[in-house]
Amino acid sequence: MSLFDRFYYQMWVIITYTLSRIFFGLRYVHSERVPKEGKVVVIANHQSFLDPPLIGIGTGRPCHYMARDTLFKGLFGWHIRHLNAYPVSQTKNPIQGIKETLKRLKQEQAVLIFPEGTRSEDGNLGEFQKGIIAVARKSKAPILPCVIQGAYDAWPRHAKLPHPHKITVTYGNVLSTEEIQAMSEEDLLVHLKNQIAEMLGETDKIQPLPSQVSANESTAERETKGTAE
Repeated sequence: MSLFDRFYYQMWVIITYTLSRIFFGLRYVHSERVPKEGKVVVIANHQSFLDPPLIGIGTGRPCHYMARDTLFKGLFGWHIRHLNAYPVSQTKNPIQGIKETLKRLKQEQAVLIFPEGTRSEDGNLGEFQKGIIAVARKSKAPILPCVIQGAYDAWPRHAKLPHPHKITVTYGNVLSTEEIQAMSEEDLLVHLKNQIAEMLGETDKIQPLPSQVSANESTAERETKGTAE
């Protein structure tokens, strides 16, 4: 980051945090769990436009994040570029966004990713896209789960402007590189979603790992076969 970028980022952090404390009663829980240096992938549920800045501020370090390419126009595009956002196309070449993410992680940065890929329609957790798996495998970076609550009520998807509502950001426990590499891609995707769902209290979204399902099915088949014999 250039000297101007650092100044602009810190100025925006101070302004955003102050206003968010006033209008949203912004509160952070377990921000001490955020690694203060080195590469890390922060994953979170996506409720509103407020998510990237509010989650990023709580990390206590510059946080980089993807934003859809159509946002990078005019003054707003200039603004988010200076807040470490980078464009990704949802229709043309999404692979380019993954490459840029890996580049920034290689530079030992913190990168915020929303595995749902888009803001929630109703505030509830949606399905996770598989792109997070490619980033996790190739970057060999630890993953920090995080949830934001209240942002949907403060600024739902179809509202033009936000309104006051309490917002809380909670950081979970870091998933180490060793733990990530030890899981299959299918298990990792389900595990990450389960972590977010549990932190949100959406227990109905928690699913057994695919490997556990397969193991249970194999055990059931052996027991059935043994009984038949």
